[in-house]
Amino acid sequence: METQVKDSTTATRSHSPKGEVSCGQYNQQWDTLAFDLKPAVRPIHEREDLSFTGWIFRDEFQVMDNWLPARLPPQVGQWALEYMTGKSMLEEVMALQGIDEAAAFEAMKFAASSPNWQTGGSGVESGFFDSIAALAIVGMRALARGEELYRHV
Repeated sequence: METQVKDSTTATRSHSPKGEVSCGQYNQQWDTLAFDLKPAVRPIHEREDLSFTGWIFRDEFQVMDNWLPARLPPQVGQWALEYMTGKSMLEEVMALQGIDEAAAFEAMKFAASSPNWQTGGSGVESGFFDSIAALAIVGMRALARGEELYRHV
């Protein structure tokens, strides 16, 4: 079965999945994709504009996946390059926060709960979450000064 993925950093790309749909979740390992990992410099207006989101088209349905970042092919220094890319992705979320705080909250929340989120220290995920952790520290400092906690509705 052929799967098509469209994300905001590339045109539609096609490849054969190494996994399958089970228990209603799209759970698979992607074939190695080789293209530039740097997030495109473009305006961010909604979650769909983020470089790490994408659309999965399979059979009769399409679904937005909140964590579909581009991946580097295996190479020397791959982890460090992906780590820096993950850190830079938070700049996109910060741009979205200036337009829609709820969408920025959801972008971070749903990215980490995506079946495509790779655990075990992957570079992109580590860089992205390190940046989120740094923002959390800033938020905790603001709470200590009396700022209100963000309440997602």
